[in-house]
Amino acid sequence: MEMLEQHLWHELPPHTGSYAKISQKENVDTAVIFVHGWNGGADKTWYNFQGLVDSSERCEHWEKCDLFFFEYESVWNHIATSSGGLWDFLEGIYPEPKDDWFAANFAEIGIPELALEADLSALPCARHYTNLVLVGHSEGGVVIRKMLLDIIQTGVGMPKRAAAGRLAESQQDSSIEFAPSAPNPSLQFPATVELRLFAPALFGYRPSGGPGLVATSPGVGDLLHWSLNASPAYQDLKDPTKLLEPLQAETEKLAPENPMLRARITWAIDEHIVAIGPGRYTIDHQAKDAPGRTHSSVCKPTQHYLDPLEFCEL
Repeated sequence: MEMLEQHLWHELPPHTGSYAKISQKENVDTAVIFVHGWNGGADKTWYNFQGLVDSSERCEHWEKCDLFFFEYESVWNHIATSSGGLWDFLEGIYPEPKDDWFAANFAEIGIPELALEADLSALPCARHYTNLVLVGHSEGGVVIRKMLLDIIQTGVGMPKRAAAGRLAESQQDSSIEFAPSAPNPSLQFPATVELRLFAPALFGYRPSGGPGLVATSPGVGDLLHWSLNASPAYQDLKDPTKLLEPLQAETEKLAPENPMLRARITWAIDEHIVAIGPGRYTIDHQAKDAPGRTHSSVCKPTQHYLDPLEFCEL
């Protein structure tokens, strides 16, 4: 059976490097947002979700989904700053995409005679998403969980949230203060919000195996530690008491009344980058393992490894 491309690429200018793969169907009801990890990227981390949604046996499901790939400074920004940026990204997409984010740029694709048609959109029709899936890898899982917690606790909107992110970034010890546990009932979320995490850095980084030997070797190990310690994001994840443990405690406290905080997690059997710890928060669904996969490959589907696509489906 011949499979045609049903999702078309569209750049999202407000967030440099971020882009969408937009279904050409009209009955789309689901937005799927992908958030890469430390030193990852909107392209390379998720290769080849972009192609296999149209060229695999799973394509029928993904016809009803628009995919959004979030690019952010995962090395040189604090987690609070990145989660604030993700919140802004989410507000531009859900529940109805902002028109100016999806204005079709015909000049760039070689149709200059249509370049002045400002009312033309890259979306085939108006969208109103009723389902939201948030997908994170490694540090991206922490960024997503921090954003969700901030939304539930504060509900203050992006401008104030961005200011809070800058304040956290300026703190010398990079510790994160969490707002009181007061869910905001006025926030409107879709009937279905799903959180899917691949090898999340919820319990910190812990190099082992080959990476562990490199990290502890004289000379090279010292250089590696020096470069990692220069990263604000790494500093946030290095000491669990500053961010990770408070994040878990607050998430578990609010999850009973906010089911969207419960995650489904997939771990690589060959995991040598992040700490697995208990494998999940107490409120999360049972975690699953991916045999034969590493930290970086666990989230990359192939024609012979379609598990990541299935894992992200509702």
